[in-house]
Amino acid sequence: MMKSAVVLATHNGEKYLSEQLRSIATQSLTVNLLVLVDDCSSDATVAIAKGFRGEFADIMIIELKENVGTALAFEVGLAAVYDDIDVIFFSDQDDVWRHDRVEINLACFKSESECVVAISDLELVDSTLKSTGGSYMKASYGEDPSKAHVLNLLFRNAAPGCAMTIRKSLLNSVMPFPPDVVMHDWWILLVGSYVGKVQYLPDRLVMFR
Repeated sequence: MMKSAVVLATHNGEKYLSEQLRSIATQSLTVNLLVLVDDCSSDATVAIAKGFRGEFADIMIIELKENVGTALAFEVGLAAVYDDIDVIFFSDQDDVWRHDRVEINLACFKSESECVVAISDLELVDSTLKSTGGSYMKASYGEDPSKAHVLNLLFRNAAPGCAMTIRKSLLNSVMPFPPDVVMHDWWILLVGSYVGKVQYLPDRLVMFR
């Protein structure tokens, strides 16, 4: 059985964090590790995260001492993932996962041996999780992001990190991040498109606020 980890970066995310953590904790297949990196929150974010310690098989909460921004916070989280993990999920602090996101992604990586990045669609929702527009990918990009040519990715990202899952072995190619990296998801998708296969999953596996 493949082992999975979730890397989640937070900053003053108390408003929606409990909903997101609960949706991860109650997946149809259990997540083996949650790495939460807090980027100097001044609200109750860390306290909320600590309250979920009993809900996960293993949870690591890293409190940064200075604000580093989203990309570097995710880099810290990726570096902390255990060696025996096979697949890594990215998570925003204010979304909600469909109950089978982990199950569907793990099945993809198991069946597609060359896949290094899997991207699912997202369901556009409002603050109360009511659908507002259907497919995020159609609204934002109008195309299957797995078909984005690596040269096009030099100029424009094709998918948000919260839609992405990666094979852990890809970290050998993307870490450490370049000093001038704009966003972690853009960099990882660019490198993944060059070194391996990107698989698109049309299911809307995340409710995206």
